[in-house]
Amino acid sequence: MAEIRNRNSVQVNEAGKQKLIEAKASKRNYEGKLWTYLDIAEFSGVSEKTLKRFFAGRSVDLDTASAIAKSLNLELAELIDPKESNPPDATPENRIDWRDICHKMLEEQLRRYQFRRQATGTGLGHEVSIYVPLGLVKPTTQPRRGEEFCPSPDEGRLQYQLNEKEIEKRFEADAFLREVIEAGEGKTIAIIGEPGAGKSTWLEQIARYLKDSENVSRLPICIQLRSLDGKTLEEYLLQVWLKEALSLQGMVLSAQMQTELMQLFNSHQVWLLLDGVDEIRGDTSTGANSPLQGIANQLRGWVAQAQTLLTCRLNVWQANDRVVPNCDVYRTLDFDDSQVGEFIEEWFAKAGKLQLGKQLREKIDESGRERIQDLIRNPLRLALLCQTWGVKQGELPKTKATLYQRFREDFYEWKKNEFPISWQQRQELNVALGRLAVAAIEKQTPLRESLVYQVMGESLFELAQQIGWLNLVYRDGETDEPIYAFFHLAFQEYFAALAIDDWHFFLTHNNGNPQPLPGNIYRIFEPQWKEVILLWLGREDVEREQKEQFMQALVEFEDGCAEVFHRHRFRGFYEFRAYFLASAGIAEFHDCIKIDEIVAQIVKWGFGYFNINKQEWRTFLDPIAEAARASLLQTNQGIAINQLIDLLKTAEDESTSWIAAESLRKFGTGNEVAIARLLRLLETTESEDTRRSAAESLGEIGMGNEVAIAGLLRILETIESEDTRRRAAESLGKIDPGNEVAIAGLLRILETTESEDTRRRAAESLGKVLQNHQMPSAVSALQHCLTHEVYESNFNLYENCYKIIWQCAQTLPYPTFYQTWHHPPITPPPEVAETTEVGFTPFTQPHNLALLPDLLHTVINNDPQLRDKVQSICIDSSKFENPDNPASEIYAEMVMQGCPERQNGEPETMQALKVYCQLKCQKVFLIFYEDTSSETPQGFSQTFLTSLSKFNNARRICVVSEQPCNLQTFSPTQPNLVADILSWIRNEEMMEE
Repeated sequence: MAEIRNRNSVQVNEAGKQKLIEAKASKRNYEGKLWTYLDIAEFSGVSEKTLKRFFAGRSVDLDTASAIAKSLNLELAELIDPKESNPPDATPENRIDWRDICHKMLEEQLRRYQFRRQATGTGLGHEVSIYVPLGLVKPTTQPRRGEEFCPSPDEGRLQYQLNEKEIEKRFEADAFLREVIEAGEGKTIAIIGEPGAGKSTWLEQIARYLKDSENVSRLPICIQLRSLDGKTLEEYLLQVWLKEALSLQGMVLSAQMQTELMQLFNSHQVWLLLDGVDEIRGDTSTGANSPLQGIANQLRGWVAQAQTLLTCRLNVWQANDRVVPNCDVYRTLDFDDSQVGEFIEEWFAKAGKLQLGKQLREKIDESGRERIQDLIRNPLRLALLCQTWGVKQGELPKTKATLYQRFREDFYEWKKNEFPISWQQRQELNVALGRLAVAAIEKQTPLRESLVYQVMGESLFELAQQIGWLNLVYRDGETDEPIYAFFHLAFQEYFAALAIDDWHFFLTHNNGNPQPLPGNIYRIFEPQWKEVILLWLGREDVEREQKEQFMQALVEFEDGCAEVFHRHRFRGFYEFRAYFLASAGIAEFHDCIKIDEIVAQIVKWGFGYFNINKQEWRTFLDPIAEAARASLLQTNQGIAINQLIDLLKTAEDESTSWIAAESLRKFGTGNEVAIARLLRLLETTESEDTRRSAAESLGEIGMGNEVAIAGLLRILETIESEDTRRRAAESLGKIDPGNEVAIAGLLRILETTESEDTRRRAAESLGKVLQNHQMPSAVSALQHCLTHEVYESNFNLYENCYKIIWQCAQTLPYPTFYQTWHHPPITPPPEVAETTEVGFTPFTQPHNLALLPDLLHTVINNDPQLRDKVQSICIDSSKFENPDNPASEIYAEMVMQGCPERQNGEPETMQALKVYCQLKCQKVFLIFYEDTSSETPQGFSQTFLTSLSKFNNARRICVVSEQPCNLQTFSPTQPNLVADILSWIRNEEMMEE
């Protein structure tokens, strides 16, 4: 007769019986003897009779079976058939909602940044959603390269990049999600790349994409593989992931739940996303000789029924690239220039520091920044650069050595959770990496595995790979030997510089006998050592005396050839080379005692000098002059700019003035020192040629600079020379698209100048700087110039205004244009009218509130009564994660804008923030607004507004919103928003005084 079973009872299958017997035979009691049935029964809390029933394959209740299995370190799901744990009368009402479980678990993991490690610190980091491209690797063996493959450090990223023949197809973000993830062909997907290349960022994006997919049968389950901690994937899924996922639903783990999870996998609905194969710790009990092999061995049974995607470091993958069957491999590729720009813009937009982001983009575009430009095509390194720039408030460290040191320490911090090492281990690793870098640069050879073992030893080599300083990039085309590379070649140069103790490593030479003798060293003339020399000079731990001796040796170097040259070329070829290296060196060695002397000599060679005896301007041969001018761009910028400005004042030769002005432009946009000196020159020089050259230079280097714009506007208003006014108008056209002040000035020129050529240039510039949202105001301002009277009396004005309005009509929607033409904006107040003269004001149209912080900062700085008294902090509420209680986010913004830090860390409540403001920031004005340029406005939380109104300094808090509240408010659409906020600030200041 068949056994009558309770519907909550289970029994082991034949394979389960065998596992029970094997588990019992492996257990020992406290006396070291084999476990008996009684031992197991006592441990699991059941009777010995029930235990024996279960071992015999007879039915017991589900909880009893689970307790017995647990006592033997087994999973009940391994012992029974899947159908055993299903109640026979299960209904749709009591089935598990796996979609909800998977989604809530994913949301919790994303909230904790469990996969994507933040590269930048708390309160400073702003993770962005810019994704590197991916390249589908052709199904071949690892990349092979010959000895001829040796990229320069300026293109160090090429070590990691595949060539066109090795990439089957390139995917941008949307295309990859649509063509690969959406298609889901069943193959395992691997995303591989060097450290910080965006692998985990991609996995997170894919998880979000699956979660938000309309296809309800795609359930993402994400596992950070370093969390396995010795468990197999099966064990982790059933014991750890499932338990935590159920707890979020208020449910408890049971054998039934485990069985249903296995059934879910068998239904092919699961996407199993495995992050960080290279970060697996401990023994996964698979008998594998590598983490990748271990994971491959576990993709079997019910786990293998999922669609699997994994991420892996290049090192680990390329060492075992054939162990994962039926796999499509995608390599992370580099950011291109536009993506670097987008990343920086988004990073600083989230920080509320748009202007800082703009300045960083300008800084890295400067001449001589090629290594930095190449370095930051990797997302991690770019994020670290943004953090450094943000912390330093718009400056990079004074020397490149300090910048790389900061990168180095941040990189260790980024990896400390996965591979924690002691301070002593770091120092030992740094020293070993330095030895390796020197050997590689000296030999000018790739980092063969044999060389790395020889120089570093096995343990430090392994540690360097774990941290990510060294990575396998390809195999030798002839010998198949693995070839490694530093995280970037710039770090190879940096570690080499750390390994050099004495300047004689670069040069040993006797000026008394300049003939190169055996054993003499002339690395100063070997290009591969130049960057190492500069980094060495920038090290803070090298004694100043060492550096001064080296610089002395460079500027006094004699090659024995100078006497054969004409008196204008009083130095030999290599004497010039040594001197130019010294010129580059003072950009890193800022307090060198010869710094002024060196720059003055470079300027003299580059631009000539006035010979008093001959009463004429003397120049040098073109090769010398061109090399000197190129060297000037690499030297100390502040001193070089001063020298060039002085040259512009004194040079009587027009060609020399022009070349000097051109050199100033090449120092890069946004250079504050150059802008300030050029503005002083504009105001003081009596030479129209000099003023014209200075105006042109400002147009090139003053991008977005309010001071430069003001200076150019002063030229337009005060200088009588129409030629100079024309040049100033052209410069305004280059300086800042969308700048409201520049537009007002150009409109003023159009109506006031009597020069047709100047008017034409102003119209052309206005066409370049006008942004779409500013076009209605321009139409309104110029409309009165399109009359019959103007046509007859001043056709040139009519024609140029017509061109501007024509351009606007090609862009604006017809309803907008019609409304503007027939119903112009309300006339601005008198003080605005005085500023614009033509009825144009940037505040007559709906505002782009993203510009509010910069505009308010500008007007306060231009007000001598407020400049040194008032600190205003604008905070964008659209970025709040917790609209009811954004205390920590407001605090972080206040600290980033100069407020003191709180001793007890960031405040967790609005009450704590209130106390902080009362004690530390009584004089600060807080302006809350909502940037709606890219999102639908959500409004302010009433809870938040109520909390703000209770602050002790609530009189210094305002809200830009239509919502009523107990605080000062301004409408986002009121005509003179910035001016009204400024007036409010001024009134509050006067009342307190």
